[in-house]
Amino acid sequence: MTSSTNADDSAAMFAFIDRLPETIRGRVVGLYLTSLARDAGLIESALAAGDLPAAGATAHKLWGGAANLQDVNLAQFAKVVETSAKDGQLEPARAAGAALGVRAQTSATLLRARYPGVEAG
Repeated sequence: MTSSTNADDSAAMFAFIDRLPETIRGRVVGLYLTSLARDAGLIESALAAGDLPAAGATAHKLWGGAANLQDVNLAQFAKVVETSAKDGQLEPARAAGAALGVRAQTSATLLRARYPGVEAG
């Protein structure tokens, strides 16, 4: 698992989003921003409480969105949280969850900078 949160990691995500029709691009980015904030927070709370099923289910959902938008690093962290949760491994899930939280913040910051004026939706 790589813990990189470098802006270069977002090239695939930006390439994918930039190919979307302009009429839906803002909506897609807004929905993803909402998902990042909500789901990263739910994962953090679930892991703090030791609720592996909730953390795993939310990580699976976040993984799907991240993978679809080519947010590769975030998708990787979400997959590790999901897998660790399914395997009953709390500490690896927490470590991946912490990295996921950092990457979610980084992704949100990069998206807001690249697509100014887009609000979470």
